[in-house]
Formats: sequence, C-alpha cells, structure tokens
Amino acid sequence: MRHIAGTILALLAVFFCGLATPRAEELRIGHLETNDDTGINWLYFVCNKSNATQMTCDIFQTLVMKKKTQNEIDSQLKQVAADPLAAFNNTFAAGCKPLVENEAKFQQAMQSGIGIDGNPINKRVVLSGWPMMQAIIEVCKHPTGDSAAKFFRLLTETDQHSCKVHNFHSQSTFVWNQQTASWITQEGPTGPCGAIVIGTLTQDPRNHFWHYVEKHIRTNPKGVILNGQSCEKLPELTLNYSWQTTETREGCDFIESFPD
Repeated sequence: MRHIAGTILALLAVFFCGLATPRAEELRIGHLETNDDTGINWLYFVCNKSNATQMTCDIFQTLVMKKKTQNEIDSQLKQVAADPLAAFNNTFAAGCKPLVENEAKFQQAMQSGIGIDGNPINKRVVLSGWPMMQAIIEVCKHPTGDSAAKFFRLLTETDQHSCKVHNFHSQSTFVWNQQTASWITQEGPTGPCGAIVIGTLTQDPRNHFWHYVEKHIRTNPKGVILNGQSCEKLPELTLNYSWQTTETREGCDFIESFPD
C-alpha cells in the first residue's frame, strides 16, 4: 500500500508541476531579408515565448558578399600594371616547375576523374579552376609581359565574380513593448566605439507577417578600433528586414567560405 501511495503522490507531483510550469510557446517568424546591406543578408528566426512579455530567439544569419571590392581590384591592377612579369615572378614563379612538369598529368586527371595522387577528384571543381591553371602554366612556359598581363586580367575577372559566404548563429532575448506593439532587444554598449545594437520585431496586423529593424549606433565617436580607424568615421546603420523576398544577383561564379 505504501508503495502504491508513493507512486500516486509522485504522479500527482509531476502533474501539478507540469501545470505550474507551462511550456514555452513557439513563435513562427522564419526567413527575413534586407536590401539595405552591401551584399545578401538573410536572417532566420526560431523564437520561443517564455511568457507574455518575453521571448528568446535563435537567429541564423547568412551573408553573401563579393570577395573583393572594386576599389581593392583597381588597386591590385594598378600594382601589377607597371611590370606584370615582375609581379608574377614575385608571387607565382616558385610554383612553376612542378606545374609545367605535371601539365600532362593534370589534363589526364580531368579526363579520368583520378588525381595524380591516385585519389578521386571533383571534376566540376577542377574544371572551374582549369583556365586559371592554364594561364599560370602559360606564363611559366613563356614568361613575357604580355602572358603575365593576360594572367592578371583573368585573375581580376575571377575576383570580380567570386563571393564569400558566412553563416552565423546568435541568440537574443526580446521584451514586449506595449506602447509600440513590438518586441525589442538591445545589446551593448560594447567595444571602443560603444556600439549599441537595437532590434525591433513587429507583426503586420493585416497579414500577420513579420518585419525586423536592426539599428547600429556608436555612442563613443572618439574611440579608435584595432586598425587605428576613428569610430566617428564608422557609419551608423539601419537595416530593414522583410518577409517579402526579392531576387538578388551578386554574380557569384565562384564561392568561398568567409574566414572566421
């Protein structure tokens, strides 16, 4: 009897504890994106309301941007314009000998799908980089200013069509603001610029879709960041994210992972 009574009490305790601690309510927000950034900027929200005035959101961000800015590409071209062959020799000449010696093996590997080390290769990836390989080998075999200039033009075109992709996860706690009928989160101030990030989630009462506004504010313009740049020269940003997705063209023929 004691055993049965203990079991009943344990079940009652679990039952009433469950009633006293309600489960978090999932709030479906999903994918939002902005056209206010310099590249593709997507957010994906997974939120849970712990009560009527507070919720925690996992935010997954995807950034896609050009590998180099046009200013960086112009600067690169300017550096090699005076003497492209000297620029090639300073950077690439050390690898010429093995490239020229194995040129036939590289071509055979592309046809067979087996690398010169005997392991399978991704032919799609190798083929995409083959024009660059050929351009390097051409300069190695015929080292002239014209062949080097042609190589650097191809390198520049590749950089112009190369993008970097970065995936990032963060978590934020939002608090309901009755006056603005919105969920608000704030981080900071942090860092030498006293950076504050304010995020505001609002739901359209007509269609129930979500919008998100993220404001980046600098509270210490006299601060200096690691590269010596003054905080007053850093722009304050306002990014407006919407559920209304748009087709975006970045011209990404080549994609690399963003360095963390």
